[in-house]
Amino acid sequence: MPAEEGKATIRDLAGWTIHRPSHSDILSAIRLQRRYRLNLSNAMIVNSELESGCEVLWLEDLKSGQKFGRSAVKNPFV
Repeated sequence: MPAEEGKATIRDLAGWTIHRPSHSDILSAIRLQRRYRLNLSNAMIVNSELESGCEVLWLEDLKSGQKFGRSAVKNPFV
């Protein structure tokens, strides 16, 4: 990637919201893991998505159209 394109990408990322999981988020993810039979890494992703208020969760590991709260999973490769 050319340096200018890299700098533009970093500038773009600076405006993104970052969810930093806390201890309670880990416990919430464990509840999601049990409820939806997810692996822990996907449960952490879903929990961060719920905490961030996202409407779409782009994830290839889960079924496209699956709902978590107000949001739905979409597979980026479908």
